[in-house]
Amino acid sequence: MNDGWISIVENFDDEDYLLVRSRKLDHLTGTFPSCAHFHDPHADYPFRAFIPREDVSQALAEKISSIDYPNFKGSVEDGRLLRAYHLVWSAIYDSFRIFRD
Repeated sequence: MNDGWISIVENFDDEDYLLVRSRKLDHLTGTFPSCAHFHDPHADYPFRAFIPREDVSQALAEKISSIDYPNFKGSVEDGRLLRAYHLVWSAIYDSFRIFRD
């Protein structure tokens, strides 16, 4: 997303909930403002919340519906997040470039 980086994985304890994780709290709460989040300082994604699967689907559908830009990286305002996206883009570009040669 252009306003935050989150990771979403299965909740092994309850299939009706997903575990949504982030490295910055505002990335998590920007998409899920009323979530009951918690902090695990030893985790790679320290900010976490168990969120109903349906709520995650709805929030992501709303994000997709509100896309109003023709260039993703050009829409990212947070400089650190933009640098991270450039690094990811570059790594993927380099990885798949070998298949063109």
